[in-house]
Amino acid sequence: MRSYLLIASLIPSILAHSHVDEIWAPNPSVHYKGWNPNYFDTAPYPNDTPAWYTTARGGNPLYPIHTSTYSIICNNNSSPANLSAPIAAGETLRVRWWNPGPWPMNHKGPVIDYIAPCNGSCSAVDPTRLKFVKISELGWIDNSIEEGYWASDKLLDDGSSWNIVVPRGLRAGEYVLRTEIIALHQAHLAVGNGTYSPIGAELYPSCINLAVTGNGTKEVVGGVDARRLYTGAEPGLAYRTLHSTTEHALWQMSTPTTPEGWLFELKHYKSFINPISDPSDPYLKAISTFQLFTNAIIRGITRKDPSILNLIDDSSLTAIYIGLPWFTPEFLKLWVKDAMLKHPLRRTAKQHHFLVIMRMQGRSEFPSAGDISVAAAVELDDWKTRVYDPENLDKDPDALYFLRNKNGIKNIDPSQENADHPRECLICDNSFDEDAHVTQRAPCGHVVHQDQAPPQRLSKILDLVLPNKMYEVLHGIKPERYWALREITRQDRATLAWIDERLRVSDLGPGEPIWLRYTQDALDILMRVAGVVDQAMVEA
Repeated sequence: MRSYLLIASLIPSILAHSHVDEIWAPNPSVHYKGWNPNYFDTAPYPNDTPAWYTTARGGNPLYPIHTSTYSIICNNNSSPANLSAPIAAGETLRVRWWNPGPWPMNHKGPVIDYIAPCNGSCSAVDPTRLKFVKISELGWIDNSIEEGYWASDKLLDDGSSWNIVVPRGLRAGEYVLRTEIIALHQAHLAVGNGTYSPIGAELYPSCINLAVTGNGTKEVVGGVDARRLYTGAEPGLAYRTLHSTTEHALWQMSTPTTPEGWLFELKHYKSFINPISDPSDPYLKAISTFQLFTNAIIRGITRKDPSILNLIDDSSLTAIYIGLPWFTPEFLKLWVKDAMLKHPLRRTAKQHHFLVIMRMQGRSEFPSAGDISVAAAVELDDWKTRVYDPENLDKDPDALYFLRNKNGIKNIDPSQENADHPRECLICDNSFDEDAHVTQRAPCGHVVHQDQAPPQRLSKILDLVLPNKMYEVLHGIKPERYWALREITRQDRATLAWIDERLRVSDLGPGEPIWLRYTQDALDILMRVAGVVDQAMVEA
Protein backbone atom coordinates (compact mmCIF):
# COMPACT_ATOMS: atom_id res chain seq x y z
CA MET A 1 0.00 0.00 0.00
CA ARG A 2 2.80 2.39 0.89
CA SER A 3 4.51 1.80 -2.47
CA TYR A 4 1.22 2.56 -4.22
CA LEU A 5 0.84 5.82 -2.30
CA LEU A 6 4.43 6.77 -3.13
CA ILE A 7 3.81 6.23 -6.84
CA ALA A 8 0.55 8.16 -6.62
CA SER A 9 2.30 11.04 -4.88
CA LEU A 10 4.78 11.26 -7.74
CA ILE A 11 2.14 11.54 -10.47
CA PRO A 12 1.66 15.32 -10.09
CA SER A 13 5.38 15.92 -10.54
CA ILE A 14 5.52 13.55 -13.52
CA LEU A 15 2.65 15.45 -15.16
CA ALA A 16 3.88 18.80 -13.91
CA HIS A 17 4.96 20.10 -17.28
CA SER A 18 2.72 22.51 -19.09
CA HIS A 19 1.54 24.24 -22.26
CA VAL A 20 -0.62 27.22 -23.19
CA ASP A 21 -4.20 25.92 -23.29
CA GLU A 22 -6.25 29.15 -23.16
CA ILE A 23 -5.75 32.51 -24.89
CA TRP A 24 -7.61 35.79 -24.50
CA ALA A 25 -6.69 38.35 -27.16
CA PRO A 26 -7.46 41.01 -26.22
CA ASN A 27 -8.12 40.16 -22.62
CA PRO A 28 -10.87 39.55 -21.61
CA SER A 29 -13.14 40.02 -24.64
CA VAL A 30 -12.01 37.38 -27.16
CA HIS A 31 -11.24 33.80 -26.15
CA TYR A 32 -9.44 31.01 -28.04
CA LYS A 33 -8.55 27.48 -27.08
CA GLY A 34 -4.87 26.67 -27.25
CA TRP A 35 -3.36 23.57 -28.88
CA ASN A 36 -3.03 20.50 -26.66
CA PRO A 37 0.09 18.61 -27.81
CA ASN A 38 -0.89 15.59 -25.72
CA TYR A 39 -3.15 14.56 -28.61
CA PHE A 40 -0.98 15.53 -31.56
CA ASP A 41 -1.12 11.98 -32.95
CA THR A 42 -4.81 11.29 -32.26
CA ALA A 43 -6.68 14.59 -32.75
CA PRO A 44 -6.72 16.92 -35.77
CA TYR A 45 -5.09 20.31 -35.38
CA PRO A 46 -7.88 22.94 -35.20
CA ASN A 47 -8.19 25.87 -37.61
CA ASP A 48 -9.65 28.22 -34.98
CA THR A 49 -6.64 28.72 -32.69
CA PRO A 50 -3.75 31.19 -33.01
CA ALA A 51 -1.57 28.79 -30.96
CA TRP A 52 1.15 27.01 -32.92
CA TYR A 53 1.13 23.27 -33.50
CA THR A 54 3.76 21.24 -31.59
CA THR A 55 4.35 17.61 -30.63
CA ALA A 56 5.57 18.38 -27.09
CA ARG A 57 3.43 15.70 -25.49
CA GLY A 58 2.90 16.26 -21.79
CA GLY A 59 4.19 19.80 -22.15
CA ASN A 60 7.65 18.33 -21.79
CA PRO A 61 10.50 20.85 -21.53
CA LEU A 62 13.54 21.67 -23.59
CA TYR A 63 17.02 21.92 -22.06
CA PRO A 64 20.17 23.98 -22.73
CA ILE A 65 21.23 21.37 -25.29
CA HIS A 66 18.21 22.40 -27.41
CA THR A 67 18.90 26.15 -27.42
CA SER A 68 20.53 26.09 -30.86
CA THR A 69 18.01 23.70 -32.44
CA TYR A 70 14.76 24.18 -34.33
CA SER A 71 12.78 23.13 -31.25
CA ILE A 72 13.74 26.25 -29.30
CA ILE A 73 11.89 28.49 -31.76
CA CYS A 74 8.35 27.46 -30.79
CA ASN A 75 8.83 23.97 -29.27
CA ASN A 76 9.15 20.46 -30.71
CA ASN A 77 8.24 20.04 -34.40
CA SER A 78 6.32 23.31 -34.31
CA SER A 79 4.49 24.85 -37.26
CA PRO A 80 2.50 28.09 -37.59
CA ALA A 81 -1.14 28.43 -36.64
CA ASN A 82 -3.67 29.00 -39.42
CA LEU A 83 -5.24 31.91 -37.57
CA SER A 84 -3.81 35.22 -36.31
CA ALA A 85 -5.67 36.72 -33.34
CA PRO A 86 -6.60 40.41 -33.92
CA ILE A 87 -5.35 42.71 -31.16
CA ALA A 88 -4.57 46.42 -31.04
CA ALA A 89 -1.10 47.69 -30.21
CA GLY A 90 -0.99 48.48 -26.49
CA GLU A 91 -3.69 45.95 -25.59
CA THR A 92 -3.13 42.98 -23.28
CA LEU A 93 -3.06 39.34 -24.32
CA ARG A 94 -3.60 36.73 -21.61
CA VAL A 95 -2.53 33.09 -21.69
CA ARG A 96 -3.14 30.22 -19.29
CA TRP A 97 -0.60 27.45 -18.70
CA TRP A 98 -2.28 24.13 -17.86
CA ASN A 99 -1.57 20.36 -18.13
CA PRO A 100 -3.87 19.02 -16.75
CA GLY A 101 -3.64 21.38 -13.77
CA PRO A 102 -1.92 24.68 -13.00
CA TRP A 103 1.77 25.45 -13.39
CA PRO A 104 3.76 23.38 -10.83
CA MET A 105 4.72 25.31 -7.72
CA ASN A 106 8.27 23.97 -7.54
CA HIS A 107 9.09 24.98 -11.14
CA LYS A 108 10.30 28.43 -10.13
CA GLY A 109 11.75 30.81 -12.65
CA PRO A 110 11.32 33.74 -15.03
CA VAL A 111 8.76 34.43 -17.73
CA ILE A 112 10.13 36.06 -20.89
CA ASP A 113 8.15 37.34 -23.87
CA TYR A 114 9.35 38.01 -27.43
CA ILE A 115 7.78 39.20 -30.65
CA ALA A 116 8.79 38.79 -34.30
CA PRO A 117 7.25 40.29 -37.46
CA CYS A 118 6.04 37.81 -40.09
CA ASN A 119 6.35 40.36 -42.93
CA GLY A 120 3.18 38.90 -44.36
CA SER A 121 0.88 36.12 -43.23
CA CYS A 122 2.09 34.29 -40.15
CA SER A 123 0.29 31.14 -41.27
CA ALA A 124 2.83 30.76 -44.07
CA VAL A 125 5.93 32.04 -42.30
CA ASP A 126 9.17 30.06 -42.22
CA PRO A 127 9.94 29.71 -38.49
CA THR A 128 13.70 29.80 -39.15
CA ARG A 129 13.36 33.29 -40.66
CA LEU A 130 11.63 34.86 -37.66
CA LYS A 131 13.67 37.52 -35.87
CA PHE A 132 12.61 37.96 -32.25
CA VAL A 133 13.05 40.88 -29.87
CA LYS A 134 12.38 40.71 -26.16
CA ILE A 135 9.40 42.82 -25.05
CA SER A 136 9.25 41.80 -21.38
CA GLU A 137 11.09 39.74 -18.77
CA LEU A 138 10.34 39.13 -15.13
CA GLY A 139 12.44 36.88 -12.90
CA TRP A 140 12.84 37.05 -9.13
CA ILE A 141 10.42 39.40 -7.34
CA ASP A 142 11.07 39.07 -3.60
CA ASN A 143 11.91 36.62 -0.80
CA SER A 144 8.43 36.48 0.67
CA ILE A 145 8.35 32.67 0.27
CA GLU A 146 10.91 29.87 0.35
CA GLU A 147 13.41 29.96 -2.55
CA GLY A 148 11.99 33.34 -3.51
CA TYR A 149 8.82 34.64 -5.13
CA TRP A 150 9.41 34.45 -8.89
CA ALA A 151 7.49 35.35 -12.03
CA SER A 152 6.27 31.73 -12.13
CA ASP A 153 4.77 32.20 -8.64
CA LYS A 154 3.03 35.37 -9.80
CA LEU A 155 1.67 33.43 -12.78
CA LEU A 156 0.47 30.65 -10.47
CA ASP A 157 -1.24 33.11 -8.13
CA ASP A 158 -3.07 34.60 -11.12
CA GLY A 159 -4.83 31.39 -12.04
CA SER A 160 -1.75 29.94 -13.76
CA SER A 161 -2.10 32.79 -16.26
CA TRP A 162 0.15 35.49 -17.67
CA ASN A 163 -0.59 38.92 -19.15
CA ILE A 164 1.46 40.26 -22.06
CA VAL A 165 1.14 43.82 -23.32
CA VAL A 166 1.56 44.20 -27.07
CA PRO A 167 4.07 47.06 -27.53
CA ARG A 168 2.37 50.42 -27.80
CA GLY A 169 2.75 52.16 -31.14
CA LEU A 170 3.68 48.92 -32.92
CA ARG A 171 3.10 49.08 -36.66
CA ALA A 172 0.03 47.13 -37.83
CA GLY A 173 0.73 43.70 -39.26
CA GLU A 174 1.05 40.04 -38.35
CA TYR A 175 3.50 38.96 -35.66
CA VAL A 176 4.48 35.83 -33.77
CA LEU A 177 4.43 36.20 -30.00
CA ARG A 178 6.83 33.83 -28.26
CA THR A 179 6.16 33.47 -24.53
CA GLU A 180 8.50 31.31 -22.46
CA ILE A 181 8.80 30.05 -18.91
CA ILE A 182 12.21 28.86 -17.71
CA ALA A 183 12.05 26.54 -14.70
CA LEU A 184 15.18 26.67 -12.53
CA HIS A 185 14.54 23.83 -10.07
CA GLN A 186 17.16 21.63 -11.78
CA ALA A 187 19.29 24.39 -13.30
CA HIS A 188 22.18 23.64 -10.92
CA LEU A 189 22.65 20.26 -12.62
CA ALA A 190 24.07 22.05 -15.68
CA VAL A 191 26.95 23.54 -13.70
CA GLY A 192 30.22 22.09 -14.93
CA ASN A 193 28.74 20.66 -18.12
CA GLY A 194 29.80 23.58 -20.30
CA THR A 195 27.76 24.87 -23.22
CA TYR A 196 24.57 23.03 -24.26
CA SER A 197 24.10 20.83 -21.22
CA PRO A 198 21.62 17.95 -21.69
CA ILE A 199 20.26 18.65 -18.21
CA GLY A 200 19.62 21.80 -16.22
CA ALA A 201 17.11 24.60 -16.65
CA GLU A 202 13.84 23.61 -18.33
CA LEU A 203 12.62 25.84 -21.16
CA TYR A 204 8.94 26.01 -22.17
CA PRO A 205 8.50 28.15 -25.31
CA SER A 206 5.05 28.65 -26.83
CA CYS A 207 4.07 30.69 -29.89
CA ILE A 208 0.90 32.55 -30.85
CA ASN A 209 0.03 34.37 -34.09
CA LEU A 210 -1.17 37.95 -33.69
CA ALA A 211 -2.70 40.39 -36.17
CA VAL A 212 -1.79 43.77 -34.65
CA THR A 213 -4.05 46.68 -35.54
CA GLY A 214 -3.80 50.44 -35.07
CA ASN A 215 -1.95 53.42 -36.47
CA GLY A 216 1.40 52.72 -34.87
CA THR A 217 4.65 53.43 -36.68
CA LYS A 218 7.17 51.50 -34.56
CA GLU A 219 8.88 48.62 -36.33
CA VAL A 220 10.64 45.64 -34.80
CA VAL A 221 14.35 46.07 -35.51
CA GLY A 222 17.44 44.20 -34.37
CA GLY A 223 15.71 40.89 -33.82
CA VAL A 224 17.54 37.56 -33.78
CA ASP A 225 16.81 33.98 -34.77
CA ALA A 226 15.45 32.19 -31.68
CA ARG A 227 18.27 29.67 -32.10
CA ARG A 228 20.63 32.51 -31.23
CA LEU A 229 18.72 33.87 -28.23
CA TYR A 230 20.83 31.72 -25.92
CA THR A 231 24.30 30.27 -26.10
CA GLY A 232 23.35 27.41 -23.82
CA ALA A 233 25.86 28.60 -21.23
CA GLU A 234 24.15 31.65 -19.71
CA PRO A 235 24.31 31.95 -15.92
CA GLY A 236 20.51 31.98 -16.00
CA LEU A 237 20.46 28.49 -17.52
CA ALA A 238 22.97 27.05 -15.06
CA TYR A 239 21.68 28.80 -11.97
CA ARG A 240 23.53 27.36 -8.99
CA THR A 241 21.85 28.94 -6.05
CA LEU A 242 18.05 28.54 -6.23
CA HIS A 243 18.08 26.04 -3.37
CA SER A 244 21.00 27.44 -1.35
CA THR A 245 20.72 31.22 -1.06
CA THR A 246 18.27 34.09 -0.94
CA GLU A 247 20.40 36.22 -3.28
CA HIS A 248 18.06 35.89 -6.26
CA ALA A 249 17.63 39.62 -6.87
CA LEU A 250 20.43 39.71 -9.43
CA TRP A 251 19.40 36.66 -11.43
CA GLN A 252 19.96 37.42 -15.09
CA MET A 253 19.50 35.26 -18.12
CA SER A 254 22.38 36.76 -20.01
CA THR A 255 25.26 39.22 -19.69
CA PRO A 256 25.08 41.61 -16.74
CA THR A 257 24.59 45.27 -17.63
CA THR A 258 24.69 47.00 -14.25
CA PRO A 259 27.36 47.30 -11.53
CA GLU A 260 25.15 45.29 -9.19
CA GLY A 261 24.68 42.58 -11.80
CA TRP A 262 28.42 42.36 -12.41
CA LEU A 263 29.15 42.13 -8.69
CA PHE A 264 26.82 39.15 -8.46
CA GLU A 265 28.28 37.57 -11.63
CA LEU A 266 31.90 37.92 -10.48
CA LYS A 267 31.30 36.81 -6.91
CA HIS A 268 29.09 33.82 -7.70
CA TYR A 269 30.22 32.61 -11.13
CA LYS A 270 33.71 33.94 -11.83
CA SER A 271 35.48 33.49 -8.49
CA PHE A 272 36.62 30.72 -6.18
CA ILE A 273 35.25 30.64 -2.65
CA ASN A 274 38.37 28.97 -1.26
CA PRO A 275 41.92 30.03 -2.18
CA ILE A 276 43.66 27.75 -4.67
CA SER A 277 46.56 25.95 -3.04
CA ASP A 278 49.77 24.41 -4.40
CA PRO A 279 51.65 27.41 -5.83
CA SER A 280 54.10 24.96 -7.43
CA ASP A 281 51.40 23.99 -9.93
CA PRO A 282 51.84 26.45 -12.83
CA TYR A 283 48.22 26.13 -13.94
CA LEU A 284 46.68 26.69 -10.53
CA LYS A 285 49.12 29.56 -10.04
CA ALA A 286 47.83 31.14 -13.27
CA ILE A 287 44.26 30.79 -12.02
CA SER A 288 45.18 32.34 -8.66
CA THR A 289 46.84 35.26 -10.41
CA PHE A 290 43.74 35.86 -12.54
CA GLN A 291 41.67 35.73 -9.35
CA LEU A 292 43.71 38.67 -8.02
CA PHE A 293 42.65 40.64 -11.08
CA THR A 294 39.00 39.66 -10.50
CA ASN A 295 39.26 40.70 -6.84
CA ALA A 296 40.50 44.12 -7.96
CA ILE A 297 37.54 44.46 -10.34
CA ILE A 298 35.13 43.53 -7.52
CA ARG A 299 36.71 46.13 -5.20
CA GLY A 300 36.53 48.75 -7.93
CA ILE A 301 32.84 48.14 -8.58
CA THR A 302 32.10 48.18 -4.84
CA ARG A 303 33.92 51.52 -4.45
CA LYS A 304 32.32 52.89 -7.64
CA ASP A 305 35.73 53.49 -9.17
CA PRO A 306 35.05 55.33 -12.47
CA SER A 307 37.82 53.48 -14.30
CA ILE A 308 36.22 50.13 -13.41
CA LEU A 309 32.64 51.27 -14.04
CA ASN A 310 33.77 52.34 -17.50
CA LEU A 311 34.69 48.72 -18.17
CA ILE A 312 31.00 47.89 -17.75
CA ASP A 313 29.82 50.69 -20.01
CA ASP A 314 32.19 49.84 -22.86
CA SER A 315 31.57 46.06 -22.56
CA SER A 316 35.17 45.32 -21.55
CA LEU A 317 34.05 43.06 -18.70
CA THR A 318 31.81 41.20 -21.13
CA ALA A 319 34.80 40.61 -23.41
CA ILE A 320 36.91 39.32 -20.50
CA TYR A 321 34.50 37.14 -18.54
CA ILE A 322 31.57 36.01 -20.68
CA GLY A 323 32.53 32.78 -22.39
CA LEU A 324 35.07 31.63 -19.81
CA PRO A 325 34.63 27.98 -18.78
CA TRP A 326 32.97 26.99 -15.53
CA PHE A 327 34.94 28.11 -12.48
CA THR A 328 35.64 24.76 -10.91
CA PRO A 329 39.34 24.12 -10.15
CA GLU A 330 39.50 20.85 -12.10
CA PHE A 331 37.70 22.08 -15.20
CA LEU A 332 39.40 25.47 -15.36
CA LYS A 333 42.83 23.93 -14.74
CA LEU A 334 42.49 21.72 -17.83
CA TRP A 335 41.44 24.74 -19.88
CA VAL A 336 44.39 26.82 -18.64
CA LYS A 337 46.84 23.95 -19.18
CA ASP A 338 45.62 23.59 -22.75
CA ALA A 339 46.14 27.32 -23.30
CA MET A 340 49.62 27.44 -21.78
CA LEU A 341 51.00 24.46 -23.69
CA LYS A 342 49.66 25.56 -27.07
CA HIS A 343 51.34 27.74 -29.64
CA PRO A 344 49.85 31.27 -29.26
CA LEU A 345 48.31 31.03 -32.73
CA ARG A 346 46.43 27.87 -31.70
CA ARG A 347 44.80 29.27 -28.59
CA THR A 348 41.25 30.50 -28.63
CA ALA A 349 40.77 34.24 -28.26
CA LYS A 350 39.35 33.69 -24.77
CA GLN A 351 42.38 31.64 -23.73
CA HIS A 352 44.81 34.24 -25.04
CA HIS A 353 42.92 37.07 -23.34
CA PHE A 354 42.99 35.18 -20.04
CA LEU A 355 46.77 34.56 -20.25
CA VAL A 356 47.54 38.15 -21.23
CA ILE A 357 45.66 39.47 -18.20
CA MET A 358 47.34 36.88 -16.00
CA ARG A 359 50.82 37.97 -17.21
CA MET A 360 50.06 41.67 -16.73
CA GLN A 361 48.64 41.27 -13.23
CA GLY A 362 51.07 42.66 -10.65
CA ARG A 363 53.47 44.28 -13.13
CA SER A 364 54.46 47.82 -12.19
CA GLU A 365 53.61 49.28 -15.61
CA PHE A 366 49.97 48.28 -15.05
CA PRO A 367 49.07 49.76 -11.65
CA SER A 368 45.33 49.06 -11.80
CA ALA A 369 42.85 46.53 -13.10
CA GLY A 370 41.53 49.20 -15.47
CA ASP A 371 45.01 49.67 -16.95
CA ILE A 372 45.37 45.92 -17.39
CA SER A 373 41.99 45.65 -19.12
CA VAL A 374 42.84 48.37 -21.65
CA ALA A 375 46.32 47.02 -22.38
CA ALA A 376 45.05 43.45 -22.67
CA ALA A 377 42.39 44.51 -25.18
CA VAL A 378 45.06 46.15 -27.34
CA GLU A 379 47.26 43.06 -27.22
CA LEU A 380 44.27 40.85 -28.02
CA ASP A 381 43.56 42.89 -31.15
CA ASP A 382 47.21 42.54 -32.23
CA TRP A 383 47.00 38.80 -31.60
CA LYS A 384 43.85 38.50 -33.74
CA THR A 385 45.59 40.35 -36.57
CA ARG A 386 48.38 37.78 -36.51
CA VAL A 387 46.16 34.74 -35.99
CA TYR A 388 43.73 35.58 -38.78
CA ASP A 389 46.35 36.61 -41.31
CA PRO A 390 45.79 34.26 -44.30
CA GLU A 391 49.46 33.23 -44.41
CA ASN A 392 49.41 32.23 -40.74
CA LEU A 393 46.07 30.49 -41.07
CA ASP A 394 47.46 28.21 -43.75
CA LYS A 395 50.16 26.95 -41.40
CA ASP A 396 49.86 24.43 -38.59
CA PRO A 397 51.77 25.89 -35.62
CA ASP A 398 54.30 23.71 -33.80
CA ALA A 399 52.65 21.34 -31.33
CA LEU A 400 55.76 21.52 -29.10
CA TYR A 401 55.91 25.31 -28.92
CA PHE A 402 55.83 25.51 -25.13
CA LEU A 403 58.35 22.74 -24.49
CA ARG A 404 60.64 23.94 -27.25
CA ASN A 405 60.67 27.57 -26.12
CA LYS A 406 60.39 27.24 -22.35
CA ASN A 407 62.10 23.98 -21.49
CA GLY A 408 64.90 23.77 -24.06
CA ILE A 409 64.14 20.22 -25.16
CA LYS A 410 66.73 18.51 -27.32
CA ASN A 411 66.68 15.73 -29.87
CA ILE A 412 67.68 12.38 -28.37
CA ASP A 413 68.43 8.86 -29.55
CA PRO A 414 65.41 6.64 -28.81
CA SER A 415 67.72 3.68 -28.24
CA GLN A 416 69.23 5.51 -25.23
CA GLU A 417 65.93 6.26 -23.55
CA ASN A 418 66.01 5.54 -19.83
CA ALA A 419 62.96 3.44 -19.13
CA ASP A 420 63.06 4.40 -15.46
CA HIS A 421 62.61 8.15 -15.85
CA PRO A 422 59.49 9.69 -14.21
CA ARG A 423 56.38 9.40 -16.34
CA GLU A 424 54.28 12.15 -14.74
CA CYS A 425 54.81 15.83 -14.12
CA LEU A 426 52.85 19.08 -14.28
CA ILE A 427 54.17 19.94 -17.73
CA CYS A 428 53.71 16.94 -19.98
CA ASP A 429 52.78 13.30 -20.19
CA ASN A 430 53.16 11.98 -23.71
CA SER A 431 54.08 8.92 -25.74
CA PHE A 432 55.62 8.85 -29.21
CA ASP A 433 55.82 6.86 -32.40
CA GLU A 434 59.47 6.06 -33.11
CA ASP A 435 58.78 5.39 -36.78
CA ALA A 436 57.12 8.73 -37.46
CA HIS A 437 59.00 11.26 -35.33
CA VAL A 438 62.23 12.54 -33.96
CA THR A 439 61.92 11.70 -30.29
CA GLN A 440 62.61 14.52 -27.82
CA ARG A 441 63.06 14.85 -24.08
CA ALA A 442 62.02 17.69 -21.79
CA PRO A 443 64.10 18.66 -18.70
CA CYS A 444 61.61 16.79 -16.51
CA GLY A 445 62.78 13.60 -18.19
CA HIS A 446 59.72 12.98 -20.30
CA VAL A 447 59.88 11.90 -23.88
CA VAL A 448 57.67 14.23 -25.92
CA HIS A 449 56.62 14.29 -29.54
CA GLN A 450 54.82 16.18 -32.25
CA ASP A 451 51.58 15.14 -33.95
CA GLN A 452 51.71 11.83 -35.79
CA ALA A 453 53.34 13.84 -38.56
CA PRO A 454 53.21 17.50 -39.60
CA PRO A 455 49.56 17.70 -40.70
CA GLN A 456 48.59 18.06 -44.32
CA ARG A 457 47.70 21.67 -44.92
CA LEU A 458 44.02 22.42 -44.74
CA SER A 459 44.25 24.37 -48.00
CA LYS A 460 45.34 21.21 -49.83
CA ILE A 461 42.26 19.35 -48.64
CA LEU A 462 40.00 22.32 -49.38
CA ASP A 463 41.24 22.25 -52.97
CA LEU A 464 39.58 18.83 -53.19
CA VAL A 465 36.46 19.67 -51.18
CA LEU A 466 35.82 23.17 -52.58
CA PRO A 467 37.43 23.15 -56.04
CA ASN A 468 35.28 26.05 -57.26
CA LYS A 469 36.78 28.26 -54.54
CA MET A 470 40.38 27.19 -55.05
CA TYR A 471 41.58 30.64 -56.10
CA GLU A 472 39.70 32.62 -53.45
CA VAL A 473 41.48 33.79 -50.31
CA LEU A 474 41.02 31.07 -47.67
CA HIS A 475 38.67 29.37 -50.15
CA GLY A 476 36.08 32.02 -49.38
CA ILE A 477 35.87 31.04 -45.71
CA LYS A 478 35.86 33.71 -42.98
CA PRO A 479 39.16 33.79 -41.04
CA GLU A 480 37.58 32.88 -37.69
CA ARG A 481 35.82 29.86 -39.19
CA TYR A 482 38.94 28.84 -41.12
CA TRP A 483 40.91 28.86 -37.85
CA ALA A 484 38.28 26.65 -36.22
CA LEU A 485 38.34 24.24 -39.17
CA ARG A 486 42.12 24.05 -39.01
CA GLU A 487 42.06 23.13 -35.32
CA ILE A 488 39.11 20.74 -35.52
CA THR A 489 40.63 18.79 -38.40
CA ARG A 490 44.25 18.91 -37.23
CA GLN A 491 44.45 15.37 -35.86
CA ASP A 492 42.78 13.89 -38.94
CA ARG A 493 45.09 15.85 -41.24
CA ALA A 494 48.11 14.65 -39.25
CA THR A 495 46.95 11.07 -39.67
CA LEU A 496 46.57 11.61 -43.42
CA ALA A 497 50.15 12.88 -43.58
CA TRP A 498 51.36 9.91 -41.55
CA ILE A 499 49.63 7.48 -43.92
CA ASP A 500 51.14 9.27 -46.91
CA GLU A 501 54.59 8.97 -45.35
CA ARG A 502 54.14 5.28 -44.56
CA LEU A 503 53.07 4.55 -48.13
CA ARG A 504 55.95 6.60 -49.52
CA VAL A 505 58.72 4.84 -47.62
CA SER A 506 57.30 1.32 -47.73
CA ASP A 507 57.61 -1.26 -50.45
CA LEU A 508 53.88 -1.82 -50.47
CA GLY A 509 52.21 -1.96 -53.85
CA PRO A 510 48.63 -1.25 -54.93
CA GLY A 511 46.38 -4.17 -54.17
CA GLU A 512 48.32 -5.50 -51.19
CA PRO A 513 46.16 -5.87 -48.04
CA ILE A 514 48.06 -3.33 -45.94
CA TRP A 515 48.14 -0.85 -48.83
CA LEU A 516 44.39 -1.27 -49.27
CA ARG A 517 43.84 -0.76 -45.56
CA TYR A 518 45.91 2.43 -45.51
CA THR A 519 44.21 3.88 -48.58
CA GLN A 520 40.73 3.05 -47.22
CA ASP A 521 41.62 4.67 -43.88
CA ALA A 522 42.85 7.74 -45.74
CA LEU A 523 39.64 7.91 -47.78
CA ASP A 524 37.49 7.56 -44.65
CA ILE A 525 39.42 10.38 -42.95
CA LEU A 526 39.20 12.59 -46.01
CA MET A 527 35.43 12.09 -46.17
CA ARG A 528 35.14 12.89 -42.47
CA VAL A 529 37.10 16.12 -42.92
CA ALA A 530 34.97 16.97 -45.97
CA GLY A 531 31.86 16.51 -43.84
CA VAL A 532 33.18 18.92 -41.23
CA VAL A 533 33.93 21.48 -43.94
CA ASP A 534 30.49 21.07 -45.50
CA GLN A 535 28.79 21.55 -42.13
CA ALA A 536 30.85 24.67 -41.48
CA MET A 537 29.81 26.11 -44.84
CA VAL A 538 26.14 25.42 -44.07
CA GLU A 539 26.41 27.15 -40.68
CA ALA A 540 28.31 30.14 -42.05
